[in-house]
Amino acid sequence: MPCKATFVLAVAVIFSLACLLSAGCHSSELSRGKAKDILDKVGSERSYSQITMSMDQLQRLNNIADRKLVSTTLTKHFVVSSRVPWKLCVPDKSDVRVITGQFLECPSPANPEVTWQHPGMVVPLRTPIKQIVIEVTGIADGSTPSEKTVEYTWRFDFSSMFLPKAIEDALTFPLRTGKAAFRRYDDGWRFMNFI
Repeated sequence: MPCKATFVLAVAVIFSLACLLSAGCHSSELSRGKAKDILDKVGSERSYSQITMSMDQLQRLNNIADRKLVSTTLTKHFVVSSRVPWKLCVPDKSDVRVITGQFLECPSPANPEVTWQHPGMVVPLRTPIKQIVIEVTGIADGSTPSEKTVEYTWRFDFSSMFLPKAIEDALTFPLRTGKAAFRRYDDGWRFMNFI
């Protein structure tokens, strides 16, 4: 009987060690899928209460024939009042127009269509929106083996607003790129910060 108990104990120890080793190996690799899952979780906890619209987007809104639809949608989802006017912005805080108070610095994340030559408009939202990670495009080694830099593409998620198709089409934003720092801990990879 003691031999049988020793055998069972040895098998249990070997099985436990194999589980621990496989879990350790699993957590040392950061796949694109795992990075996207982590970024999706971080994105679902992060919200934006204002966005920067380009002049092209505003022009597309202005070109929608159904003015009542535009007015109703903007009033419902965007802060439109004389107390909170939409303000022009540029992406560079050292721009002389920002320094002199003519324009605001565009809030982060910057709309890639807005440049110093093509200012944008800061638009406050009644309903905060989230971001959706479209794809992890690359994973690079960091300064240590336990650090990684993850590059990805993303866009704003307007689905919570249930915008009419014409408005959604007018507000189409180009895909944006982002980078995030990850660090490996004993229980796996964790998001550290956006770069």
